Amino acid sequence: MVLTYKTAEEHWSEAQQERIELQRARVLEVNRHLAALTESWERGGLPLHMNLAVHHFPLPMQQDMADRLKQQNRLLTELKDKIRERREPVKLDNLR
Repeated sequence: MVLTYKTAEEHWSEAQQERIELQRARVLEVNRHLAALTESWERGGLPLHMNLAVHHFPLPMQQDMADRLKQQNRLLTELKDKIRERREPVKLDNLR
């Protein structure tokens, strides 16, 4: 019985090969979807088996989300400034 040990380079190349194969599979899947879209578009429609749903939020909900993000951004900026100025611990409870 012969034991063989793989070098770090061999192990790395195997890991790289696996990653490349996964990426290749993803690219092939995307290409298949694009081909199906192109074919169906030429026939005047979109395939029903593809999930092409686009989620639209009502305008008030979008504004609420934008306002909330602005508020959180403002709080984070204030906390960052406090940390820079004082170098003392700051409680993050206000972010919820």
